Amino acid sequence: MRPASIIAIVLSSLSAACGNEGEIVDPGSTGDTSVLGGIVLSAVMVDVTPWYLGAQVTLTNTTDLKLERSYPAGCPVLLRLYREPDQTLVYDEGRRPCNVTTPIAFEIDAQATAVLSSGTRFNPTVAGDSIPAGTYRAAALLRITGFNPIEIDAGTYRLARCDEIAGACTFADTTGSG
Repeated sequence: MRPASIIAIVLSSLSAACGNEGEIVDPGSTGDTSVLGGIVLSAVMVDVTPWYLGAQVTLTNTTDLKLERSYPAGCPVLLRLYREPDQTLVYDEGRRPCNVTTPIAFEIDAQATAVLSSGTRFNPTVAGDSIPAGTYRAAALLRITGFNPIEIDAGTYRLARCDEIAGACTFADTTGSG
């Protein structure tokens, strides 16, 4: 990947989260991977600290060709959290507006990978007043120009309850999922 592409991906991942209310494609029973136009997708949650979290999507080009794609500036990867065990969506950045008219192009060489990130999120902002500490099913919502947004399973995520005044985070699980 060229240095300019890497810089563009890093800068875009630092932008504020955004989304769209378009059709969401569920990868179904394929687990934490899906395929999008010759690119295998996988996602993981990233703990920066108990105060900050994010998601990363790895795009692996399985073809013998260099592929060029683009994503909306500021919102390539969005977060979703589902309460276990009933899978109720409790946090959804996909409902936020996103300016899709400013694309950032990037290339993935044949048999190579690229990583797109949601950027970091402040845990108290994600949890807000209504999401208790606990274990949630996490998903990354990937936005690639020319494709409907695709939700990729990012495993489970243990969300902390952080108290800005006390300056501490706790992981007491109040969701009943262990």
